[in-house]
Amino acid sequence: MNGGGRITLISGPAGSGKTTLLEIAAKAAGEAGFRVLRTSGRSSTPRSEFGAVRRIFRASSTDAQGRRAMMEAIWSTRHRTDAVGTSAESPEADVPFKVLHALHRSMETLAMVSPVAIVIDDLHLVDMSSTRWLLHLARRVAGMPVVVLAAVADDVDHETTTLLSELQSVPNCQVVQVQPLGREAVTRVVARYLHAEPEAEFTTTCHEVSGGNPLVLRETLRALASRSVLPSAKNVDVALEMGVQARCEWVLDVLRAQSGEVIQLAQVLAVLGSGTELSVAADVGSVGTTVASRSVMALDQLGVLVPGTLEFAHSELAEAVVRDMAASQRVRVHQRAARSLGDRGAPVEVVASHLLAAGPPEQPEMVAVLREASSNAVERGAPDLAVAYLRHALTGRWDNDLHIALLTALILVERSFDPWSAWEHLVRLLRLMATPLQRARTAVGLFPLVAGTGTAELVELLEDSLRQLDEVTAGGEPENDELRTRLLGHVICVAMGDLDGMTRLKPRIDALDEPSRSDTPGQCALVAVHAFLAALGGEWEAASAVELATRAMRDDLLLRDELLHPMFLSALAVLQLAEQFDLVTASYDLGICKARAHNQPMTLMVLRGARFQRGNVPGALVDAQAVLKASSDGHRVGDPLLSVATAVGCLGELGRWHEASRLLDALSSASSANSYLWGPILAARAQVYEGLGDHRAALEQLLSCGRLLSSWNIHNEAYLPWRGRAALLHHRLGERAEAQRLAEEALKSAQRWGSDGAVGSALRVLGVVEGGAKGLVLLRRAVSHGERSPVRLELAKALVELGCAQHAADDDEVARKTLRRGLDLATQCGAVVLAARARLELIAAGGRPRRTRLSGAKALTPAETQVVSLAARGISNDEIAHSLFVTQRTVEFHLTNSYRKLGLSERSQLIDVVEPAERRGVVEARPHDRRDGP
Repeated sequence: MNGGGRITLISGPAGSGKTTLLEIAAKAAGEAGFRVLRTSGRSSTPRSEFGAVRRIFRASSTDAQGRRAMMEAIWSTRHRTDAVGTSAESPEADVPFKVLHALHRSMETLAMVSPVAIVIDDLHLVDMSSTRWLLHLARRVAGMPVVVLAAVADDVDHETTTLLSELQSVPNCQVVQVQPLGREAVTRVVARYLHAEPEAEFTTTCHEVSGGNPLVLRETLRALASRSVLPSAKNVDVALEMGVQARCEWVLDVLRAQSGEVIQLAQVLAVLGSGTELSVAADVGSVGTTVASRSVMALDQLGVLVPGTLEFAHSELAEAVVRDMAASQRVRVHQRAARSLGDRGAPVEVVASHLLAAGPPEQPEMVAVLREASSNAVERGAPDLAVAYLRHALTGRWDNDLHIALLTALILVERSFDPWSAWEHLVRLLRLMATPLQRARTAVGLFPLVAGTGTAELVELLEDSLRQLDEVTAGGEPENDELRTRLLGHVICVAMGDLDGMTRLKPRIDALDEPSRSDTPGQCALVAVHAFLAALGGEWEAASAVELATRAMRDDLLLRDELLHPMFLSALAVLQLAEQFDLVTASYDLGICKARAHNQPMTLMVLRGARFQRGNVPGALVDAQAVLKASSDGHRVGDPLLSVATAVGCLGELGRWHEASRLLDALSSASSANSYLWGPILAARAQVYEGLGDHRAALEQLLSCGRLLSSWNIHNEAYLPWRGRAALLHHRLGERAEAQRLAEEALKSAQRWGSDGAVGSALRVLGVVEGGAKGLVLLRRAVSHGERSPVRLELAKALVELGCAQHAADDDEVARKTLRRGLDLATQCGAVVLAARARLELIAAGGRPRRTRLSGAKALTPAETQVVSLAARGISNDEIAHSLFVTQRTVEFHLTNSYRKLGLSERSQLIDVVEPAERRGVVEARPHDRRDGP
């Protein structure tokens, strides 16, 4: 106290350790005999007049002198408050000298007994009146036994900033500037918290991310310690992540203490993002450029911004600032940003991004921006963004015409990107239409590109439109006839997801028994749908259905019209059921992969089944898993039921029962149990139960499958051979009569359809059920049909069953030849379970299985085979990546490995590998000259 009292200000940024130093000084003052009076700027609101002064004097009331000083101070400040007439001060108003002098006399009263140490934390948050009194005291403290110890943040722009600057200029005021921690200090702190000597890279990261701020460093290290992170170079990324999080929390705390202008500008910059101009930020923040510049300087001093720019130092900081804003506040800032940027001619995408977060649009001009941004997004290949813009535009309140225009634009994007939502929006749109003709034209012009998933509500609406259209256009112009035809085709496709709707449509479908013409796209579409339904019903021969399907596909009329794509897929499905796989592949090559890559998943529904039946089990599994992965990643790739059923079928042939079971368990039956597409799922469950040894449960699933398909009038054994599989289960359970009945029904159905693969499968089942000499005859016939069919997997099964029957009849030499053929073919198909059984039976018959050698195309993995097959057709890497839902780099990786395994150097050589492998078909399955000795 030499020379009287003094003021000591400990200055530094938030979290720099000012409070710790203040506590040390206060403790030293108390030990030296000072009466320590404490207060903090955080203890009351800044607008509470003399709030800090009153707390200081209340802390002194421990003796008579203290109580006297307290009463004098309270009387003086209360008198001042009564004089102003309110408890809220005006920052601009000055405090009368007599009030300041009275408070000064009260402090003198205290100091007469013992020296006083006034300790104030967060001085920058103290109310204006108390700060003025402190300035008054500082100018007169020289002759008093009073010291003032205060901590003040130098990174806060506050209303008392000017007064604090005056305080620092008082002669008896000493400012202690707290400096950031240096590298050596950080090293010691890291070692103390993490209990290990840190490596140099780790220390550097901690030092840089914390900026030497003790609070940020401490919180970073606490987070690292809680995760038991060692201070090594390999954990630098973790340290950076934890450090940025701690710094974000620190910045938010500091920002909350800033003036309103600084806080608002930080929020505006965080919302606007990178590339913002100061004039735009000022306009959005509703402040002048001078105020905005001053706020930028404050943020720069805090380390929030990259020096000399309006960019946040870390993107996480900007995100934290936005999260800290109230929702209504974010909406207002985005609204002002959209208006300001729009007035300045900013790109529509930039303006639209703010409109998305600005609440429902209120002016048609906003809708125009969103529609233009949506069109641009479609051109850039970003349908998800285009849909977001249009859906947001629809949240406003618009007249009927604008509502219709927005829904139309939305459905055009959604029908391939999100068909389920497109169905819902189509229902909503059709209800806005005034006339049946308008509804019909809208329906056929916006038909989503996925069939069989429509809601019952949409089916009813389209049926009603069809009935009304019949009335108003009866005997009309050819244009209306085509419209009616197309609408009927669409209605049937939609109803494939609604059993009640299909029942109501049955009279119309029955009337299609002899579709005479296929001259227009609409007529072709109706012919394709008719062929598909007839094929499922199983009343026609395969040849008749194929003739109808090929007629529907003539001149590529269905391919040229994207809206008729579901009907094109119906025709492809007919060709697959009829085992016309070459025609399926040729149709695929016509343009589905290249011209309609966005519909690739739907086409894969057909191609997966063809690949599986032709004997490429691993390849079919890769196809199915690719679509399922795309679906789990958020892509809209059609109904997953068929993909799951195919994947389970492949996994069953590979013996991976538990994996197949998990795939089925993940399915929900709530919305699909009544769909005909649920039939393959029930059959897949039966396959898993059978593989796990529960034959009774498997049989129950197959019988449920049969009942479901029958309710849909689906009786063709070629579509799903549930009767044959159920017959085999009855046979294994000793229920011979029922096994015989179902096996004979399966054969009748297959023979009525007439495809060799289906007939061979049914003969194989009946041969197993019959057994004995009759069974042998049936199994030989099954093999004969299998050799005429491209369904190589079914031929492999028939060969193995025939070989087993021959072995049971003690004809081991012939059995060995048959089983060896079955084993070779099962191995080529990748049917692991079947191959294992064939191998065991061959050994039992006295044979020795050949060792499998991998060479040429057989050495390729399923994924490599798939990529090579597409590349050999002249499809680019980018198109392959898009269709398989992988990156282009993955495609290049598979091709590089394939070239190496195949010994090729050019892409054009791939056709020489793919063509023989894909066209082997029957040739490889037939007997060939090999030594068949034991």
